[in-house]
Amino acid sequence: RPMCNNRAPWLNLSTRFVNKQACHKITTTHLRDVLEVDTERRVVVVEPMVSVGQITRTLNPLGWTLAVTLEIEDATLGGLAMGVGMTTHSHKVGLYQETVTAYEVVLGNGELVRATAEENSD
Repeated sequence: RPMCNNRAPWLNLSTRFVNKQACHKITTTHLRDVLEVDTERRVVVVEPMVSVGQITRTLNPLGWTLAVTLEIEDATLGGLAMGVGMTTHSHKVGLYQETVTAYEVVLGNGELVRATAEENSD
């Protein structure tokens, strides 16, 4: 069976409709923490359900913002990364997923894999 998250369909910002009853639902609603802000490397580590509003409130006191950000506070960073997130500033800095340096992905067999441009790039 295909997999999908268990987020309620009415919470999605997508125009694509998925029959979630036909999918194996993965619980992701609790993955909403900013795990690390590394000011030296200028890297932020987040879980996929962190919202644009949440990361903005975390970064603004540091004088930072995401290179590609939306004015939709409820959009999630995981959703932007997987859904080709772009803004009116994207023509200068690229698409949101192009600013992500690494993903941690759980495969269908339960294995956790780190994916970067150099490691598990497929």
